Amino acid sequence: MSRARLGARQGDLTDFSWQVDAACRTADPELFFAAEDLGHEPPARAAERMRAAREVCVACQVSRACLSYALRHREPVGIWGGRTADERRALLAGQSLAVAVGS
Repeated sequence: MSRARLGARQGDLTDFSWQVDAACRTADPELFFAAEDLGHEPPARAAERMRAAREVCVACQVSRACLSYALRHREPVGIWGGRTADERRALLAGQSLAVAVGS
């Protein structure tokens, strides 16, 4: 799919062109969207899955665009731009991530 078909213009809420370059395009979607989002994943498994997902995000050239998209759309589940749903809610509420994740 071409970039032109994916989005109207940069910054537009309908702009999905960044997804073409996303490192997660070839990763297992279960890393980013799993049973943990529904409360059914054992904590140790959730921690390992989130670690693996964050590794993909760290290496991704469009992770900032991904996070921005998730914040604008208030994505309720999944890891977007290396951040969990709880971390994104904290960012939207103006809290530091340290407060959000209890660090």
